[in-house]
Amino acid sequence: QRAKLLYSAMNLKLKRPDDFADAMIRDISRIYFDKIPQKPYLLERNEKEIIFTVSPGKSKVVKYYFGGSPLVLLKKQAFNDNILCRQVSYYRYRKVGKRLIPYEIFYRNEKHDYYLEVRQKEITPKER
Repeated sequence: QRAKLLYSAMNLKLKRPDDFADAMIRDISRIYFDKIPQKPYLLERNEKEIIFTVSPGKSKVVKYYFGGSPLVLLKKQAFNDNILCRQVSYYRYRKVGKRLIPYEIFYRNEKHDYYLEVRQKEITPKER
């Protein structure tokens, strides 16, 4: 995957394609991992959602928005010094085996001004 991203970055004629490829890999991992807030967190509720706010650093804050029935992660936002740096939104889920898996995802990196759209065509459950 890194080779494909690096090739794409080189086609964009970026000054530092290695950095771009590494950032894209990091951003893709942010989409699929870290979907459950770590303690300690601040919990808020409103009519539509439950919001967990985690502060992993002095000026860093990550918010997780859960909603729906069954309850799923709808959105995750990361802030640095109260400025939105990145956001991932999970629009649709599919049941695969006993798990709900997001298959339509939009990721926006505000800091570097780009977005990714991920639409899973097929999800195969892992054999156990």
